[in-house]
Amino acid sequence: MSTTDDYEIRVVTGLKRITGFRLEALTDPSLGFQGPGRKANFVLTEFAVSLQHGTTKPRKLDFAGAVADHSEESWKVAGAIDPSKTTGWGVWDGVNNTAQDRQAVFRLKQPVEIAEGSILVVTLRHQSRFKEHLLGHFRISATDTPRPGLDTATVPPADILELVRKQVPNLKTGQLKRLSEYHRRPPTPPERPADWNRSTGPPDNGTRAA
Repeated sequence: MSTTDDYEIRVVTGLKRITGFRLEALTDPSLGFQGPGRKANFVLTEFAVSLQHGTTKPRKLDFAGAVADHSEESWKVAGAIDPSKTTGWGVWDGVNNTAQDRQAVFRLKQPVEIAEGSILVVTLRHQSRFKEHLLGHFRISATDTPRPGLDTATVPPADILELVRKQVPNLKTGQLKRLSEYHRRPPTPPERPADWNRSTGPPDNGTRAA
């Protein structure tokens, strides 16, 4: 097994526009200590995406930021999209807590329009100083939601976001009613977000089907 490695995934998406990507690092009994890395932890030194149409040269997409549900203290998720080759995203959380599904969301600087037939080329680099710190099983998704984040399925509507930025004394009766109705709405069913267009593959190439 390689001590460092790069994965390249080439996919065609049904989305016409993309604002961000989600990477899920998934546990599995076949992995060392059940993953989500090949041997529990992983260090993703770069998450890169390029867009290719026809025979043209792939165009690398620029990211504005990244968030994760957990990052190792010295290996923050932002390190996977910065220019440095010595940073990256790691998820070590102790012997008993590392074996958990983890996710990170990478937000593009600008939405990108996807022409028919275009190919997304996703590159996952594992070039840290740690041996065999490679992703084991994973899933990659894309979204066209305006503000992609970890809670994309439940991102509040634009008017609600605008209201919560204001001081309560400055809100009118109708605005207070709107906030109250929103917070009293039925809970969102615990399902995976419908607005994430997933790319999956067989376990032998590093992904796990949904």
